[in-house]
Amino acid sequence: MGKQEKWYLYVLIFAITVCGFLTQYYFALFAAGCYITEFLYDIIRKKYKSLAVFTGVMAAAVVTVTLIWTEWLRDIFGNVHSQSMFEKTGNIASTFLANIPKTIQYLYGTIFKNLYIPMFILIAVGIIYVIFSGKMREKYSSTLRFTLVKVYVAANFNALVITELAPDYLLSNRYYYAPAAAILVVCILLAFMAVNGFNYKKLSGIAAAAVLLAIIEMYILSGNNLDYYTNADEYDKNIAMLRQYEDIPWVIAGNEGWITRNHLEQFMIPYTILLVNEETPAVKDEVLENTEEFLLLGYDDNAKFSDIGIEYYVNCTGNDYEEQEIMTWNSLHVYLIKKVKR
Repeated sequence: MGKQEKWYLYVLIFAITVCGFLTQYYFALFAAGCYITEFLYDIIRKKYKSLAVFTGVMAAAVVTVTLIWTEWLRDIFGNVHSQSMFEKTGNIASTFLANIPKTIQYLYGTIFKNLYIPMFILIAVGIIYVIFSGKMREKYSSTLRFTLVKVYVAANFNALVITELAPDYLLSNRYYYAPAAAILVVCILLAFMAVNGFNYKKLSGIAAAAVLLAIIEMYILSGNNLDYYTNADEYDKNIAMLRQYEDIPWVIAGNEGWITRNHLEQFMIPYTILLVNEETPAVKDEVLENTEEFLLLGYDDNAKFSDIGIEYYVNCTGNDYEEQEIMTWNSLHVYLIKKVKR
């Protein structure tokens, strides 16, 4: 932030940070990426007063969010994946550099497929041009130009943290925020380039920017080459495998949690689905009684989920069984349970 910045810009930063936290607590990763960018920029330019004000605004936003929604602290520090992330931070120094190429591949490959390397380079070159070009510095304030940098850093920082500390999220909607932010960077960058390539007072410049942004919007909304998951091939393969068993019952064992809700799309595949936990009463179950096989699904953080499901099946039917693990999808384990005839 420069010396000439108006007070309302800090108000906007405060409001955006608060609203961002209220949408999803892992917005903290984006806030951290933006703060790191501002911190380095102000330190290099020796703008210590600006850094102090920015730090105060961000801190006030976090305090406000905590007063409104105290559960975000519990959710981000108390869930199983967050605890795993914190445990891995001790080894981050040894694996950080090794995961940078993987981060680039996952983040930009999700959007641009096999063109992710040249597109990564083009985007980086475009960012450098916006920051250091004399034309850009004359036309646009440092705040506007560095907002683009902050979003760029936030997207890459979020992707790197997940790749480094929580790879399970790579096949979940939690990772989709990073590619979405990267797409926003591309849109802003194209607008910069379009307007800068023409006289912005002429209709041609505005028309060029509008056309480029329209193309990007059509590209995004059409879904072409934009996969919801990092490894779309693996996702499609797993879905195809699960669909082979859509005609037999599925038993989801263990307590319902956010991981279960995160896989609702998969759990909508079967025609018959049963939810059981340790408190589910074992009564005669005609569905399991009359089936020769069924799928048993559960998660690592649901302790002994397979025992819960098997115990329910045996107590309800009295049948013997044999089991075969057919898939492990992040924390989700899938077993095929077959009735053994006596």
